[in-house]
Amino acid sequence: MRIIAGLILFGLFLAVSPAFAGDVFDGTKPLLCASIEALDCDPGTACERGIPEVMGAPQFLRIDFAKMKLQA
Repeated sequence: MRIIAGLILFGLFLAVSPAFAGDVFDGTKPLLCASIEALDCDPGTACERGIPEVMGAPQFLRIDFAKMKLQA
């Protein structure tokens, strides 16, 4: 019985998932990215991990592929 219920749920998932895949990335709209973690690396040393605002990195980046621009 568990196998049949699992197969039914899997079939429903496959049937419903294309309805939510409408916003597929095609490069025509700009992206807004949020930094969660920053790395500071120098040649020959180990990288340091930290919070972007503490390390001086921007928290948000806007990437516009059509204009080939990166804004912080």
